[in-house]
Formats: sequence, structure tokens, C-alpha cells
Amino acid sequence: MFRKIAAVVLLAGLVGCSSSPDQAPPGGPDPDTLAPSARRYLLGGGQIPEDVEVAVANLDAFETPGLYQGDLILTKEGQSQRVPFYVTENGRWLFLNDPIDLTVDPVAAAQTGISVTENDPTLGPADALVTVVEYSDFQCPFCARANAIVHGEVLPRYGDQVRFVYKQMPLVSLHPWAQSASEAGLCVLFEAGQEAYWRFHAEVFANQKTISSDATIAGREIEAMAIAAGMGAGELSDCLASGRAAAVVADTVAEASALGINATPTFFINGRKLSGAQPPEVFASMIDSELSR
Repeated sequence: MFRKIAAVVLLAGLVGCSSSPDQAPPGGPDPDTLAPSARRYLLGGGQIPEDVEVAVANLDAFETPGLYQGDLILTKEGQSQRVPFYVTENGRWLFLNDPIDLTVDPVAAAQTGISVTENDPTLGPADALVTVVEYSDFQCPFCARANAIVHGEVLPRYGDQVRFVYKQMPLVSLHPWAQSASEAGLCVLFEAGQEAYWRFHAEVFANQKTISSDATIAGREIEAMAIAAGMGAGELSDCLASGRAAAVVADTVAEASALGINATPTFFINGRKLSGAQPPEVFASMIDSELSR
């Protein structure tokens, strides 16, 4: 929907003059001024099309004095994309790249931040030399592409050398039935086990393009897939009503946020981050590197 925004520093010299005390953090830049300035820069630089609206949300002081953090919300035709940013106190310099804390080992931090429990769908042995963790959304088209690559080419190539873990990260602001699919899938896992879950998983991605865009109709279609995968209708209803699956999804989304994940699919290969539906050879290069350690 949007071009990838790759600029590091924006808004040099663009300083606002109006204030909005009820929205701006104490002593910080005014979000009502930042938003049009950011839009002017992104539009003028060809990074967003004319019909994209830009707003600022979650603006707050960062741990470094004189620096603030927030989100640019890019909206087009009812769909939104969140882009984290950092901005100086005077509103002049805006940074879109994440700051790097050189005291932190990102691989170790990811391995610590990722939890794998009985609530996660998995393939492969727990003691495999390489663990691939994917944060994904059933309704995301790039996730469907990644699913075909991972399950069709990557995992068959490595067999028991790789353990695969699927994490539910539905982007509810973009995808109306993704949450329902994640909850139904987890209920299949809880009640019917891993094999039944993976039957459901494959069916949802195989039918992603034909599932109704109406959330209510899609919910019924997804429940039918869960039942076909091996789940009893009554068990499914009780599980969904219990809220257990919804709680697991919420915990996973919070975990993803803590890891700095803001897009799907995002992979971690023994803690090394890989974003997007990459070609098989990119996965292979990283997995081979880990196997050679």
C-alpha cells in the first residue's frame, strides 16, 4: 500500500509555530504541527502517494534527554500503517530508523524475549540445532507467500535440523478476520493437537484469497475449517467462549511489540531477525550459517 520509507533524518528546518497543550507532551514538539510537516516531506520525497493521510500518535519523551518517540500513522482507504519515529524536542529533526543501543546484543535479546510454550504451534524436534520463529498474520498476503516458501521449500530441505514455531500476530487494524483465524487455530491446537492445527493452518492460507472480507461470514468459514481439521463443533464454541485463545494472542502481540516487531511476517532464526517473505536462499544462508557454528 505504501512505499518503504527509508529516510533516516527528516524535517530539517520545518519547525511548527502552533501548539496543542492537551496533546503535546510537556516541553515536547506539537503533534498537530509534526503531522503536516512529516506529510509534506514524505509526499515531496515521493515516499507516499497524494491520497495518504498522516497523523502522529503515542508521542512521548524518550529515555535520552531532548528526544521524543512516537508513531506516524499513514492511512489510505481505511487501511493504516504504523511507522515508529524519534524527533528532537524543538521538532526540527525527525528520525525514522530505530536507535541502536550498542550495549545490547540483539540476538541474545531476541532469544530472551521470545517464549516458546505449549500454546505455540511447532514443527520439528525441540532439540533441533536451529529454531525458526515466525510472527505472522493469517490474512496477510506476504505471510501467505512466506508460508509457501517456508513449508514448501525451507523446512523440507532441513528436516529434523530445524524446529519451526508459528506465533499469532493478527494485524486487526488491517485484517478483519485474522484475529478469528488465530483464535480458532489455537483452539484446534489446544483441543486436537499439533497435527490438527497444521491441517487448519494449511487450509486457511490455501483459501486466504477466497475467505469472505465480511468478518462475520469469514468467522463461520474459519470455524468450518477448524471443525474439518479435527475439532468438535461444541469444543470449538466452548474454547472460543473461554477466552483462552484470545489471551494467548494478546500475550503474543505484546511479546512482538516488546521485540520491536511492527510488520508481518517477521522471522527469528536462532535469534537473528529476518523480515518479510524472503526467497528460500536467504533462509538457507542464515540456517546454514547457524548449522556451521
